Amino acid sequence: TTAREGYALKPCVVVDRYRPSSSDGETTTRSDNYEYTVEIYDTVNDMVEFVKNVPQKYIRYLDKPYTSDIHSKDAFRHYIEIPDEIFPEAWRDLKS
Repeated sequence: TTAREGYALKPCVVVDRYRPSSSDGETTTRSDNYEYTVEIYDTVNDMVEFVKNVPQKYIRYLDKPYTSDIHSKDAFRHYIEIPDEIFPEAWRDLKS
């Protein structure tokens, strides 16, 4: 678990995404306004919990370690040549 913005991040599975109802019972229509039902595995008590009405601002999508494009064996990589002359002489002294 990693602390971020004062909250603990926990792995979860998004079960449902929906637009919340406003106080007058109407469904909101803002494109960035969603709430989620998530499934969280509680390792301390060895049980699964369902949490409803989680606002979108509390959902973070993260890549699993070593699964992003930079780790792909087919990723484009090119040697970038930088001439030594652009660096000060003191920076080029590799012996000290």
